[in-house]
Amino acid sequence: MRLRDVVRAAGVSPHAHGMRVLGLDGFPAHLPLSVLDEDGAMLAHAMNGAPLDAVHGAPVRLLLPGRHGMFSIKWLDSITLARTWYTWGVARGVAGFVDGTTRTRSRLDPLWDGRTVRLGEPVEVSGLAVTPGVGVARVEVELDGRWEPAEGTHTLRVRAFDARGATQDEGRRFPYDSSGVHSARVVVRA
Repeated sequence: MRLRDVVRAAGVSPHAHGMRVLGLDGFPAHLPLSVLDEDGAMLAHAMNGAPLDAVHGAPVRLLLPGRHGMFSIKWLDSITLARTWYTWGVARGVAGFVDGTTRTRSRLDPLWDGRTVRLGEPVEVSGLAVTPGVGVARVEVELDGRWEPAEGTHTLRVRAFDARGATQDEGRRFPYDSSGVHSARVVVRA
């Protein structure tokens, strides 16, 4: 069921600007009221046609696609509307984190960093790329940024583009792996 349907059925004060969602484990998420406008914001009580189990957050779990997982509260206990919106990131001087919205990002498989490969052998590079809500249009890989002898230590970099053509940020920002072009070192030996 949609989060907005449940919250609006309970009644929303015109003075409300945020909400505090709390899990039975005491873990909270603080969100802007604009979350109610997101079609993907759901309260899940079943998965694959069966009741949600405890491992996945039974009896009810908040699901917020396009936001960091810690905002998808398991074992939902309460949703409280508030006049203000407390933000975990802003309170710690990290304004970029704010509401947990993810950014376009990509990474190379973690097993690549520091790996040694043999000169002349074909090598398959793997990883992942994600974008919040619009889909990945393409992924580019760079090797050292220039031509170099094959033998030696090389740096692979990867970046993703979303369907609107926007690419991920170059620099790293909080929280970890939420942005920045990922790189890995690979050693090539004869």
